Amino acid sequence: MDINEARKRTESYIDDHRDDIFGLLRRLIAIKSFTTIEGEAQRLIEAELQKLGLATRRIVGNREALRAHPEYNCYEMPYMQALEERPNIVGNAPGSGGGRSLVLFAHIDTVPIFAPEKWTHDPFAGGIENGRLYGRGAADDKAGVVQNLMALTALRGARIPLRGDLTFASTIEEEVGGVPGIMACILDGVQGDGAFYGHPIDTGMRQLNIANLGILTFDVHVPGFPTSPLFYVMDREEGNAIEWAAEIVLALRQLGVERRKRVSCDIYDRLYGNATCICPSVARIKGSGYYLATPEACVVTATAQYPPGEREEDVKQEISAAVERVAQGDPWLRRNPPRIVWGDIRFTPSQVPETDDIVTLSKRAIESYTGSAPIVSGIPTGSDIRFFNNYTKTPAISFGATGANFHGADEWLDMEEYLSTIKATAAFIMSWCGVG
Repeated sequence: MDINEARKRTESYIDDHRDDIFGLLRRLIAIKSFTTIEGEAQRLIEAELQKLGLATRRIVGNREALRAHPEYNCYEMPYMQALEERPNIVGNAPGSGGGRSLVLFAHIDTVPIFAPEKWTHDPFAGGIENGRLYGRGAADDKAGVVQNLMALTALRGARIPLRGDLTFASTIEEEVGGVPGIMACILDGVQGDGAFYGHPIDTGMRQLNIANLGILTFDVHVPGFPTSPLFYVMDREEGNAIEWAAEIVLALRQLGVERRKRVSCDIYDRLYGNATCICPSVARIKGSGYYLATPEACVVTATAQYPPGEREEDVKQEISAAVERVAQGDPWLRRNPPRIVWGDIRFTPSQVPETDDIVTLSKRAIESYTGSAPIVSGIPTGSDIRFFNNYTKTPAISFGATGANFHGADEWLDMEEYLSTIKATAAFIMSWCGVG
């Protein structure tokens, strides 16, 4: 079959099934699938795959294998529990042969509703207003799951014969690192010649993502000396933990400013103007038990983002040196140095070479529906694409429709662009896998 004819048939199918597409997305939004309770939503996706005639399987991560992996995060409680009740769902659509294989993946889990009083739309109703669909997961990332599923559905509904094999994966726990999610799938053999991550972004199809940032989390434990201010004199060496925590926050922020001037990564600079940040805050204060006393400890919690090409150990060294400089400037902290505890959640950066065929073909697919070439850049945070890019020979890229208020109130998705995104996804699949 001619690929142009195949695209016309697929586009017609998507246009004719608009109500089905948004109906499925709204059904998913109505099901709460916060991280750790994804089971019901996954069963719906499994049923939809079986309606298409796909062979499905449930993948539950082997805990020992996950803990042995370099990307394993120690952040297990309350996560990595009851995995059998909320498996990853994988469906396989074999091709006729002679084409490249592709993995379509997206995550079903969402963050909770943090401030329900700030929502003006019911977070689980999938309300529609002015061309936007609202709800938790409307953008992050139930839209991505449906984007991939409906592109696959359209290809099968329009009877487009693909040469390459397609693997569809709806995964869990992306919001806390993806360890028992897509990483478990990869360890179970889910790989291909390429991988596509369906996920909306605030720039929509104006952006093609071929990279993700690395993320470090850490706490700085700052010791203090509990004493009553009634007996406090200015020349005492014992410090107020809050004051020194504030000094460390300023030092980390200054390091972040300096790194933005020094650390560059073209794939991020072209769109965002920088590729790194450090975000510290005073998170916890441990009191002495007496309301007039200074605290005995204070904790600064921070995250640091860094681009592909920079090493995690080098970023850690810069952070440690910044904290050490503060400590060396005070007699109390020199004798009682702050302690850095590196966090359980971490993401490694990744990038697909811009010259790879998967980048070229996805650019063409997007341009055919937007009329202009997308900016090739990277996801401005950590991402599940890193598992493929860093630990397999499967290059992974991502694009999606415009969405906003990720993790916030009134999360929304642009409905018209979403339909174009599904068409572009189907077009990319055909160009990658081959038709005929």
